[in-house]
Amino acid sequence: MSSFPVACVGDNCVDVYVDAGGVERVGGNALNVALELARNGHAAAYLGAVGTDARGRVVLDGARAGGVDVSRVIVADGATGVTIVGHDESGERHFVSEEYGVAAEYRVPPADEELLRRSRWVHASRQADLARWSPGVRGAGTPVSCDLNDGDDALACPVDVAFASAGDAGDAAAEALARALRERGAEIAVVTLGPAGSLAHSAAGAWRQPAIPVEVVDSLGAGDAFIAGVIAALLAGQDVPAALRAGAHAGAEACTRVGLAGDVPQPKVTT
Repeated sequence: MSSFPVACVGDNCVDVYVDAGGVERVGGNALNVALELARNGHAAAYLGAVGTDARGRVVLDGARAGGVDVSRVIVADGATGVTIVGHDESGERHFVSEEYGVAAEYRVPPADEELLRRSRWVHASRQADLARWSPGVRGAGTPVSCDLNDGDDALACPVDVAFASAGDAGDAAAEALARALRERGAEIAVVTLGPAGSLAHSAAGAWRQPAIPVEVVDSLGAGDAFIAGVIAALLAGQDVPAALRAGAHAGAEACTRVGLAGDVPQPKVTT
């Protein structure tokens, strides 16, 4: 592929649903965003690493079946990431354990940096070398966003959009996190608050978006669907409030199905 309309860089895994008999589904923050973009008609590619184990093949097959280009994925010696997932009675997920596997050591090869510079958008999650290649990508006119996991406010470098979660910490904590992200170089800071919705800060102002009420079947991946919705809206030229609304609807819809790749055949793997 000579260029990527949207490139998602970073982690992938197999999610093991322990409360559903050990069913395994493709997951991971960066790959989930690519899957959700592709599911909604956007050309998307994923760059990262999978292991040489059977789960690595499951990730690649599931991503391809979901319409994601994986031609630049590296197959590295070692294990593919595995997340053990549980759910409460309301469908809210919790992580029993997370192992990132070979994806944790993935770094963008220099040969692929030019592909990122020709993308319409680049989104990264859990990508340790972001500060190395992001300035060149942004300098070429390609927006860069990143997902700061676990409420971290330590941006590695300036980005166009920084996504973070404040969980149930409350409005004051979410506002403080958004301000911190702006101070650390985010042009737009977007903070999610779970069922309380989301907010965003930029030089143009601050906005708040309530969550869209739905009957939750599975909340796993809802945050990644939210990110995909925001990215798609911004790519379409919509303003920040409209992008937050698009993200809210995408996240809510994701809660009504099991996993973002729930409609992709996922054979169970025993290793």
